[in-house]
Amino acid sequence: QAVQSIVKPALPEESNATYDGQEHIVTIAQNDAYTVTGTLSATVAGTYTIAVSLKDTVFTEWEGGGTNVITLQWTIVKATPVITAEEEQSAEYDGEAQAVTASIAGVNGEELTVTVTWYADAAHENVLGGAPVDAGTYYAVLSYAGSDNYNAAQSVNVTFTVTKIKVTAPSAPAEVTYNGQEQTAEVTDN
Repeated sequence: QAVQSIVKPALPEESNATYDGQEHIVTIAQNDAYTVTGTLSATVAGTYTIAVSLKDTVFTEWEGGGTNVITLQWTIVKATPVITAEEEQSAEYDGEAQAVTASIAGVNGEELTVTVTWYADAAHENVLGGAPVDAGTYYAVLSYAGSDNYNAAQSVNVTFTVTKIKVTAPSAPAEVTYNGQEQTAEVTDN
């Protein structure tokens, strides 16, 4: 009996994908002469392996020669989230630690956590121990370190000003007519 030559299976061009939370399925051409094993579908980011083995290595061989197991790999690459924040933010002093307004979300609305590092200077050399409370100008660097399905996000710089409380001075009557008596001015809050 003559040795039969079998066309080597290959991955379709669209096999690789970017994480989107959906199941990705790889299709390999089927043939009675070989078996396909390994990971043909996945949802999370990673590299997956498929093995294609000839059922009969005596009377069949791969086109071009050889009978070794063919290993095929496909990948779901990590998605890259984007941090959204206004570059200049402010809040009036209220005695409480202040918070930057920012958002970041995964491809299916998954909640991702932004890390905020506060600095006393624009050069980002003097790290604060936490969010600012007192009036002044501060600098925040927003970042996301990444996870199993997401790359690290590009950091965003925010200038944050804690403004002083605006107080209106109380007012008194502009003039009082002399009447020879002790007079009292009435002060009202504005």
